[in-house]
Amino acid sequence: MAAISREHLRRLLRAGGVSWQLIAALDRATGKLCYRIRTRKRWREVMSFLKTLRARWPGEKLYVIAGNYSPHEHPQVRS
Repeated sequence: MAAISREHLRRLLRAGGVSWQLIAALDRATGKLCYRIRTRKRWREVMSFLKTLRARWPGEKLYVIAGNYSPHEHPQVRS
């Protein structure tokens, strides 16, 4: 995962008609944004992203702030 560049964002926005979903996390120690951009944001994508975060920071305490969007409420994500 890397910081998003302006050129990358421009290319995504030029895709025309495709709805892009952003799942992101902020590393407070470095100020870098870790993210994934997908065409869907179901509970599976959210869970995969959380597992990626756990693998990147094993054994550390992670603080998750999630809105009330339905994928965050899925039983597999909440556990």
